[in-house]
Amino acid sequence: MNDNSQSRQPRPPEISRNRSFYYSLLLHTILIVVVVIGIDWKFTSVTSPAPASNVMQATAVDATRVTAEVQKLKAFEQQKLAAQKARQEDAEARVKDAERKLAQVKEEQLSAKREKALENQRLEQDRKRLEVEKEQASLAKQKILTEKKQVEEEVRRAVEKQQKQKAEAKAETDAKAEAEAEQKSKDEKRQREAQEAKKTAQEKKRVAEEKRKQEAAKVEAALKDALAAEEAEQATSVQASQDATELQRYSARIQAAVTRGFVYPPRLPRGLKCTLSVRVIPGGEVVEARVVQSSGNAVFDRQAENAVRKASPLPVPAEPRLFRQVSEFNFVFDPES
Repeated sequence: MNDNSQSRQPRPPEISRNRSFYYSLLLHTILIVVVVIGIDWKFTSVTSPAPASNVMQATAVDATRVTAEVQKLKAFEQQKLAAQKARQEDAEARVKDAERKLAQVKEEQLSAKREKALENQRLEQDRKRLEVEKEQASLAKQKILTEKKQVEEEVRRAVEKQQKQKAEAKAETDAKAEAEAEQKSKDEKRQREAQEAKKTAQEKKRVAEEKRKQEAAKVEAALKDALAAEEAEQATSVQASQDATELQRYSARIQAAVTRGFVYPPRLPRGLKCTLSVRVIPGGEVVEARVVQSSGNAVFDRQAENAVRKASPLPVPAEPRLFRQVSEFNFVFDPES
């Protein structure tokens, strides 16, 4: 069983080539001998028989010619084998070069996939961070509303306290007036003394009342100022949030407009991006567009600058307050984002 399987194995190419060479050499040798013999027969049939010495000489010459022809054929076959071996080695070299290039392409594709995965991970992190910031802003707004309610409650309590103090002062005044009426029936001297004491007490009361009014007015003014400051701060925060949302919307529109005008240069690797500095005038007309952080590829950078100029006029806000924030800006240009 093993002998049969070994006999069926293909012979090495070198052995097959050697056998072919020897078969060819043998065939050419036979042909030359046949030709030589044929020439001898024709010659003997036309001419008269030659002496034995001449026959032997012709036979020796023919053997020499045969040997020479054999050597020529052997040299020709060796040249053919050498040329075939050279072609085979060249083909093997081309195959190895193609395999190396294929491995390089596969490595570049794998690197691009890894970079894309990292970019997706960064985008997911940014999304989560924005959600956290949004939740924090909501909590801050709730805190402002709570503090506003607390201030309003304090103002209400201060007003109630002031009204209570006024009622108590009025009650005190009424009681003193009643006491003064009762003192009128008394001695004139005591009445004068009582009147003087009353005047003194009234003056003190007036001064105290005026002092209380001034303090209450100060407290009320301070509370109003605090409330106005809180309302102004809240309005500023809301306006800033609205401005940020509006600017983000215009930023997305600018990115889309530039991307539409961008032509990706052929034979360039994917995943390139650069940072552009852009200056515009009211109406969105581009007056300057230059790369401030290169992608590493000069052709890509020039195409990015051209795309910004082709997209002019850019979509910018018409409101002067918002336009001042985008009249000169930087943005990361990524045509595949």
